[in-house]
Amino acid sequence: MEKKKDYSLNEKDSLTDILTGEKELVKLYGTAITEATNKEIRRIFKTNMSETADDQFMVFSEMMKNDYYQTKPADKATIDQKIESFSKISVELTKN
Repeated sequence: MEKKKDYSLNEKDSLTDILTGEKELVKLYGTAITEATNKEIRRIFKTNMSETADDQFMVFSEMMKNDYYQTKPADKATIDQKIESFSKISVELTKN
């Protein structure tokens, strides 16, 4: 007889899945806001996006607390490189 496999998620995997979903929802609400033409619908999307971002941060904080999610500090050179890159993009966008 074949042994059944256990496909249940542990806490870390569950939180990672929730975090990924919350981040994706924030992006989708952002897109919905920019495409909606009705002011009331836009307001609802903004409220939902804000609440979802708060939920995402709660999950992120829980993962950090339990050492499930490690962030690495960015060094000054990396930060400066990103600032320069985005500054160039900003200049290009304002030219057009």
